[in-house]
Amino acid sequence: MKRFLGVWVIWFVLLLIGFMLFGNYLLNNFYAILLAVSLLLAIFTCVLVSQSDAIEALEKRIDALEDKSSSDSIEKE
Repeated sequence: MKRFLGVWVIWFVLLLIGFMLFGNYLLNNFYAILLAVSLLLAIFTCVLVSQSDAIEALEKRIDALEDKSSSDSIEKE
């Protein structure tokens, strides 16, 4: 929960600063809004893809360890 609140506060502050600096331009320009939203979505997507890759690598390691563990237990019998 602390991590979520920390991330939320960071996003809130960054968006507040961005709105203060570029709010008038963003509200008057559709393409600027499109660029900002697409940037946020791209960051979100990249994070999810990198997590997916890490999860797949961990699943492969777990499978290898389970295979090794099962072969070791068979050899002991």
